[in-house]
Amino acid sequence: MELLLVYVVEQMNGFNERTAAKRKERTTAEEELVKNGKNFRRLAMATRNQVMSASTLTTSNGSNDGGLMEPSPTRRRGRPEDFDKAGFAASLERSDKRKREMAARELAPCETQLAHYEAVLAEPRFRRGKEIRSRVAQETRSAVDAAVARQTNLALARIRERLTK
Repeated sequence: MELLLVYVVEQMNGFNERTAAKRKERTTAEEELVKNGKNFRRLAMATRNQVMSASTLTTSNGSNDGGLMEPSPTRRRGRPEDFDKAGFAASLERSDKRKREMAARELAPCETQLAHYEAVLAEPRFRRGKEIRSRVAQETRSAVDAAVARQTNLALARIRERLTK
């Protein structure tokens, strides 16, 4: 048992040493990557600053007289000069129509399912309504019959009373 314990402890120490070595290798590799990243970032920022300083000094005709640059056509914002309002409106209408058609296609199965459920549930509702109406009619008849029976019994009781006198 003691030998087994010694063997396990040795194996554990070896494992810990291997993982520590891997971590050390990884940290040195990470430090090198961070250092390279800082260098690349510094280089990119320097290049950007050089381009920006050169572009502010150059005018649209290429002379270096310190004028402002005109924006390039690719970076211009807003609508172009040849903007077709009618074409744009037509494309918007087509887009809206397509959206409505897609919504209708998505709703069609739901509507058929709803119609099916309503048809399936309509018969039990009708049956329950019919049962309730027949029950109310039966209770009304029972109440009327009970009232008639009471009055008949009262009339018979009066007749017996008169006969017994």
